[in-house]
Amino acid sequence: MKYFMCLFLTVFLHIAVSEAAIAASDTLLGSDIYYPLTPRTMTFECHQKGTVGSNIRQIAILKPRIMNGVKVTPSVISGDNIKHTITRFLQRTQDGLFIVAIQTGDGIISRFNVKIPILNAQIRKGTSFDSDVTLTSADGKSTLKSHYTYSIEDTNEVVKTPYGQFSNCLKVKSITQTGDKVNEVTYWLAPQVGAVKNIEVSKSSHANDITETEVLLKKIDYSIPAQTAQNPVVQKKTAPQTQARPAGNYIANMKSVDFLLFYIAVIAAGSILGWMFIQKADSAGSEMVMVLPPNPDPYEISYLRGGIQEVMRLAVFKLVQARSLVSSGKDRKIARVDGSIELSAMSDKERAVYDELIDPQTMRSISKRLSSKFRGLCYPLEQRLVNERLLTTQAAKGRARLVRVALLSIVFFLGGYRLYIALSSGRTNVGFLIFLAVIATILILRIFRTPRLSKRGRDYLKALQEKFKDSKNSVVPDQGIENTGLSLLVALFGITVLQGTPYAPYLTVLALPDSSSFYSDVGVGGGGCGGGGGGCGGGN
Repeated sequence: MKYFMCLFLTVFLHIAVSEAAIAASDTLLGSDIYYPLTPRTMTFECHQKGTVGSNIRQIAILKPRIMNGVKVTPSVISGDNIKHTITRFLQRTQDGLFIVAIQTGDGIISRFNVKIPILNAQIRKGTSFDSDVTLTSADGKSTLKSHYTYSIEDTNEVVKTPYGQFSNCLKVKSITQTGDKVNEVTYWLAPQVGAVKNIEVSKSSHANDITETEVLLKKIDYSIPAQTAQNPVVQKKTAPQTQARPAGNYIANMKSVDFLLFYIAVIAAGSILGWMFIQKADSAGSEMVMVLPPNPDPYEISYLRGGIQEVMRLAVFKLVQARSLVSSGKDRKIARVDGSIELSAMSDKERAVYDELIDPQTMRSISKRLSSKFRGLCYPLEQRLVNERLLTTQAAKGRARLVRVALLSIVFFLGGYRLYIALSSGRTNVGFLIFLAVIATILILRIFRTPRLSKRGRDYLKALQEKFKDSKNSVVPDQGIENTGLSLLVALFGITVLQGTPYAPYLTVLALPDSSSFYSDVGVGGGGCGGGGGGCGGGN
């Protein structure tokens, strides 16, 4: 019995230490890189020095399980020269990676008196560890002591194997002594893969028999391994690979179609929750009673509908009505008429436009030159609309920004991680994933743009337009008299209401060829109601 335990523990620790790279910890400092716990089967070619041919060894990492209230991961070792499988039960902690129990074949699980360290948390050149181990048989009648040490000799080795070439490998040397048996193992650990090469030397302190075996990685099968590995299967030879497969998890191991569906579902769910989050802030104040004024201020309505641009356009039109401005001809320029009206009768906005037009200018030029001045002139209008909760509040804007950042983070980090998984595994069929990420980014930026108007503001403008919609066709303006009714219609519906009136020739004069660039320049945005008779029913 004593001899059997000595032989068993020698073989077990010899393999356990040399193949330790297929154990893992998600929380350790670097050991998750060199010791992944991804369920898989690793196949190795073993070449013993002085002999012809090779044999096969397999390491199967199974799904985690609970043993005596502790989460452990079984690691099953089998091979041509291993009569019974050896199962190691691995436990991960913040202190390192440990073996807590073993099982031979289908026999009773035997436990160690202490946790056997495979690798401590610190992974750097020069790291070393010593450990005394006592194995107690299943019946408790026999014990056997062993001692082993290991040290990390290098962290930047390049290794070639039948499976491929690996760089940035750890080089680790371990010495295990059980009785008069001494095993020296030098093994190389590739990032995100684990053990890729071993040099195993076994010798006796009382004899001259020395065996040396080279073990090289031949195949990795990332499908879920069987629960035992009694009869190792020789895998078909595949083309060598140069990239290491990343450590697996639920997302990394998902099939491509399943991940794309999961990706879309996460983005859709996040968008729905984000929309609800924004609407909660946007609806603030909507419960306030909405009273429509009998005589709305045209400048306030024009600012509500289209911002600074529409206020400026209305000021130009009112001066045209008062014959203080005229069209200068085919060049679409506007010129002022001196002495047509008392300057004191002009509003501050009209006076700003009138003073600017010393020389004829186009509407586009007026907009650019007066944008800064009109921002100050429109500030009182903006404050009144903010107080009435007609413009989007800062709280709603902040929520919209937060939702955009959160959703874009999901798109980029989740999609980027999956892209990294695919490329690291040598797969290049990632075009649809990239296309999906681009489309999602565009939709998020468009859907979650912050509108100028709050829900209350949109409802208020819509109600005013509904109230005055019949006036569009009933007002017959006199070209020689300033008509406040027509000014209000221009403020509500835009300049398209001038069609069919004596002011119809001014439609092209008052239009801006590129209104979007103007909005971008002054930072006001058109919101949900547009400018120039856009999305609020103006024109027809």
